[in-house]
Amino acid sequence: MRVCTYKPNLIYDVGMNNGDDTAYYLHKGYDVIGFEADPKLIGYCTDRFTDEIDAGRLIIIPGAISCEIPDGRGKVPFYINPHHVWNSCDEGWATRWGSTHTIRVPKIDFLDCLKTYGIPYYMKIDIEGMDWMCLKSLQDEWITYVPQFISVELYHSAFGYYMDLLTSLGYHSFNFVQQFKHADDGNWSFNRGSSGRFGRNMEYEDMNIVRTRYCTDIRPRWLKWKGVNDSKVGRPIRMALERLLNKPLPGWYDLHGVSNVRKG
Repeated sequence: MRVCTYKPNLIYDVGMNNGDDTAYYLHKGYDVIGFEADPKLIGYCTDRFTDEIDAGRLIIIPGAISCEIPDGRGKVPFYINPHHVWNSCDEGWATRWGSTHTIRVPKIDFLDCLKTYGIPYYMKIDIEGMDWMCLKSLQDEWITYVPQFISVELYHSAFGYYMDLLTSLGYHSFNFVQQFKHADDGNWSFNRGSSGRFGRNMEYEDMNIVRTRYCTDIRPRWLKWKGVNDSKVGRPIRMALERLLNKPLPGWYDLHGVSNVRKG
């Protein structure tokens, strides 16, 4: 049995993309385990963080966290969107804003990674429709600790499911963070699309307050845009705006949570 140890100086960047979030975490003094499936982005990040990789501060895990059964080579389909922030293992998710092409990448055993590298202080999860798999791995009986801080990309149909999963793991306070643009953190300026601040640099609220905020504020705005998206006239206009702005409308949110580290 491998005991999963808690690593207070470690961050998991699950959905590393171009490495902007990883750069911020390294800047804050943390070691990072980055997960990325797109070979081009892996190559870019490998070049970008050569010194940090050589120093042992960053490990990049290549491959996808997927619910698909791998082929004989241990690979699964991964769908590449022209806007790389929308790459996904879920074809329906990846094609929401344009056509894709398919590649095959190694399937990552996320539970095995937790056992190998330990439980991080903060886990950022943003893998376009597959975030839930990381949360399910934390429910495994071998896992006795959970990250003190966590964030998942939120979409309206998954809010209740994510809240139930997170509270079952011991997360008790939460916050919504709208993505796309963030205020500077001291001398650090966030690039567009970054995940922004995390951990103790944020305020958190009781889960009942957060549920009320979601129902009265965030969900109605999403449903309004869904009505536009479902109309024959509105859908092409919305898609054109999203391509122009390189982001989904009306913006997207991450759900952040805080725990007491011990699971449950």
